[in-house]
Amino acid sequence: MFTGETGAGKSILIEALGFLLGDRADAAMIRAGAERMEATATFACQDMPDLLPLLAAQELQSGDGELLIRRVVGQDSRSKAFINGSPVALQFLREVGELFVDIHGQHAHQSLQKPSAQRDLLDEFGGPEKELAVVHHAWRQWSDATRLLADLSGGGKDREAELALLRYQVDELRDLKPESGEAERLEAEYLRLANGARLQEVLQTVLAALYETEHSSYTRLGNATRDIADLQRFDPSLAGLRELLDTAAIQISEAVDGLRQYLDRLELDPGQLRAVEQRLDELHDAARKHRIPVTELHTQREQLELRLSGLEQGEESMTLLTARRDAALKDYAAAAHILHTHRITAAAALSGKVQKQIRELGMPGAEFRIDVIADADGGPAPRGGDEVQYLVSANPGQPPRPMTKVASGGELSRISLAVQVCGSRERGIATLIFDEVDAGI
Repeated sequence: MFTGETGAGKSILIEALGFLLGDRADAAMIRAGAERMEATATFACQDMPDLLPLLAAQELQSGDGELLIRRVVGQDSRSKAFINGSPVALQFLREVGELFVDIHGQHAHQSLQKPSAQRDLLDEFGGPEKELAVVHHAWRQWSDATRLLADLSGGGKDREAELALLRYQVDELRDLKPESGEAERLEAEYLRLANGARLQEVLQTVLAALYETEHSSYTRLGNATRDIADLQRFDPSLAGLRELLDTAAIQISEAVDGLRQYLDRLELDPGQLRAVEQRLDELHDAARKHRIPVTELHTQREQLELRLSGLEQGEESMTLLTARRDAALKDYAAAAHILHTHRITAAAALSGKVQKQIRELGMPGAEFRIDVIADADGGPAPRGGDEVQYLVSANPGQPPRPMTKVASGGELSRISLAVQVCGSRERGIATLIFDEVDAGI
């Protein structure tokens, strides 16, 4: 625990850590008379399976179980971030930082009074990512069909102008012909073609070391096998070792065959590289124009074609869209019910953990419960129609009531601390930092 008088630098230390892990930065943070501010920290990253895929996607190494993070901001308020010496985007720095540190300010308990925050914390604990994705997809299908129906019913302000724009956009995407999964496939092909010389050089070196030189691994292994075979006449128990060496020689031979086949297929084709690069540029330009991820171009074309068809076909399309809307609503209801059930299970588990924690934080007679109530009268919503409410009873014999109505500031601080600790443990956060979390206690 860090303690000290006001002005000793406790908050500055936390602000520096937040800056290092991706918080907003500007020139006002720089000391008077200095040209820039820089923060550096080393994090241990052993046993963090979620980190490795993130690093691999950026072609970064973990650095012997350590991660060196550095961030710099200059007088122009522009900042640069580095991980193990390699520059990285700020968004990527935030993604990495979220795996290491979770910082909660002294007023974190105030956000816990909001129903949306209570629901989000429950979802963070329960982890219903798949269920939420299904609900959101069904809601999106319902929302799109509902909007199209409104347009066909006269909801559009300028139908002719919208038709002209849609025809232009659809024609442009039809000429582009984006395919599902094309961008990912081209990115992988570009990476291979752009590094073809490196692949060829390294694999030829590996091939030579394994097989094609006088002192290759295969030659040495063969010599060792013959030596062991010769010694078998003195000790027959060496037969097992010889069999292992024979197997190793076979595996090396198979690996060599695989390397040769790969090198035979490997082509250093600058023309193909330029073609792939040009196609990627076309796809990314179109994605920027439509303000969507490049992976969604194929879906965007289908959605625009459907919208255009709906506006053009009029009443005939209204029947189809109505059926589509009703089917999406049915799918949404089923998905929302599954999400509701998942939340109820998660609420029971989190309630027990939080109640145990707050009783250890000076509220021995407290009861804590999370209610998940399905909103039967409400329409579809992106995250389902559940109302999540945290109920608490600070004194024995009193029924639990909404936390915002019965909990004092100190009690809210304790409950917030318990909820954040329980939820963060489930998410695998390596380090939790609480800034004056005991305010009001």
